[in-house]
Amino acid sequence: MFLLNKNIFSLSVQFFRFHAPNIVRHHYLGGNMKVYVGQYGYFWSLSLDQWVELCKESSKGEGYDLTPYKQLKNKPNGLLKDWGTDSYYTVNNEIIYVEPLDWYAEDFEDWLKDNGYSSD
Repeated sequence: MFLLNKNIFSLSVQFFRFHAPNIVRHHYLGGNMKVYVGQYGYFWSLSLDQWVELCKESSKGEGYDLTPYKQLKNKPNGLLKDWGTDSYYTVNNEIIYVEPLDWYAEDFEDWLKDNGYSSD
């Protein structure tokens, strides 16, 4: 009986480690998650907390400004070019990549809700 419970626990930890959303893993497993924002071939680096704050401000309908954040000189490691388009994506579980250029206030709100944050 104990071995069965141990195996179930092990399987659930493995599932959580590889299949839980990035945000959930960040909160429960710790770490320094980075958020990369891309627009027109330029990239900015934000911490998860900075990104959440930016989303909260943008969800009020006032737009957003990336100039206070660190603009990168090159494409960040871990981003892959989506074949046949101008956009990028990531398979790295330690980073989040977003392209919010066409996002409305509702899109920022949805991102916050989908990842367990309130827009207050």
